[in-house]
Amino acid sequence: MAEIRQLKLAPNQEYYLHEVIKQIFQFVKEGFMNGTVKVDVLIYSYFMSFGQTGEFLALNEEEQDKHPDIKKCCDHWKGLISPLGREGNVILTECVGDLRYGDNSIMYPKGTIIGNIEKAPFPAVSESYAYRELLNPDNYSAPHDVLDFVNKKLHEAYPEFNLWCVAFDLESLGIYDLNKLPHMKRHGILV
Repeated sequence: MAEIRQLKLAPNQEYYLHEVIKQIFQFVKEGFMNGTVKVDVLIYSYFMSFGQTGEFLALNEEEQDKHPDIKKCCDHWKGLISPLGREGNVILTECVGDLRYGDNSIMYPKGTIIGNIEKAPFPAVSESYAYRELLNPDNYSAPHDVLDFVNKKLHEAYPEFNLWCVAFDLESLGIYDLNKLPHMKRHGILV
């Protein structure tokens, strides 16, 4: 907390940041260190995730037909991701094809292992606008100092990895292995 105080945040933001960093460290242990399959990217998403999509696609056709809305959403991912199962709190999928952005550039190349954690890293808050720019500064024209601090602490705690984390509001968090995904080093997730 002493180092966080040097960022000169409001006390509620200091506490929030401290809790988020603790969660990020736990996620790194679960996704990058524990288990038999090591991930290239670890994601928490408020929205339907690659992991949940992969688990749905692993269901037989009869089970999928019971959920037509989800099936319609997941059909796009057939042939692009493959479920690898769960290890602890991490749902694993593998890219079996290149996943691309709308401009056709590659987001996740074939062979990328994606881990999804269903537990939110963000403390529950009533006024989210006071926190969302901390880990997603480019989307709010905010200073990069807090996100840079978090990533510095991530590198200090896990120097054996080349990791970068960034968030989108309080709805998703990505922790990327920059050795595999160097293009993910940025200060905001732009949608």
